[in-house]
Amino acid sequence: LNIRTSIIGHELTSSNSLLNWFLTQKKINGFKKAFFSGLTTLELSNIIINEMIVKNKISNGLFHVSGPKISKLDLLKIVKRIYKRKIIINIDNSFKIDRSLNSDKFTKLLKIKKKSWLNMIKEQRIFNENF
Repeated sequence: LNIRTSIIGHELTSSNSLLNWFLTQKKINGFKKAFFSGLTTLELSNIIINEMIVKNKISNGLFHVSGPKISKLDLLKIVKRIYKRKIIINIDNSFKIDRSLNSDKFTKLLKIKKKSWLNMIKEQRIFNENF
């Protein structure tokens, strides 16, 4: 079984990932034309445990696993709001890339619906605070 994905979540011992790095900043550029469709680490682990291991729906194949497509700017605005941070986010249109994945095959096979970024980030924050 091969899973292709991208994740955002908290680190245990460093602050190199997007989420932890962002939460330590005062002012950043938010890329309006840089797209991402990963998942929070919490949502990915829930899918793997509940849908793939417990229900044993998939045992082999190659699958893209993703959340809704979102710009890095919009994702960081959600993180800022949910984590109640006063980080200044300047809109930056200079960088353009689309790293989104199409996970239609995976979601159709498992009959699951993608959670919104707002819900995933809320759940990630609650989980992290109680960890």
